[in-house]
Amino acid sequence: MIKKKHIPNWFTFSRVLIVLPFLVLYPDPASRALWLVALLILCEATDMLDGMVARGLNAVSDFGKLLDPYADSFYRLTAFLTLTLAGVFPVWAFVALMFRDVSVAYIRVFEASHGHVRAARISGKIKAIVQGVGLIGLAIYGVLYPEPLTFGAPIYIDLTIYAVVGVTLWSLYDYAQPLWGKSEGE
Repeated sequence: MIKKKHIPNWFTFSRVLIVLPFLVLYPDPASRALWLVALLILCEATDMLDGMVARGLNAVSDFGKLLDPYADSFYRLTAFLTLTLAGVFPVWAFVALMFRDVSVAYIRVFEASHGHVRAARISGKIKAIVQGVGLIGLAIYGVLYPEPLTFGAPIYIDLTIYAVVGVTLWSLYDYAQPLWGKSEGE
């Protein structure tokens, strides 16, 4: 029996499990289907729900605060890797996303080792929204047009990729800038 206080963490951890069929099946153009995109939508829904449920059940926990960014990174990096393997997302863009997530994780560890706890920042929430929308849009595009992207992709695809990477790197800057001697409020 699942205890009420653990329900939000199950929502969070479910993203790690839900994305795995997407990773295995989506890169093959013959197996791409909208139900795989539905898995991404389900992951995004659990990302919105876990925090609301935790607050609603008064079940916010330190473990949940650690698990959530891990599950978010694992889910989104796995999904973007899948799109990269399928030829829908460029390698350079995936490396930028991976660089941001690894860097922010190290920033959090560094600050924790110096007695500071880094709370989630609004830039991280905006990044999550832009990545989630971009991820779903690119996955749908890959279902409709299963050939790998080439030069001359539709402008909305290029804009989506640049928006995802741009907001992701801006979020990294926002997380890192206090380390450069600026105060949190600047």
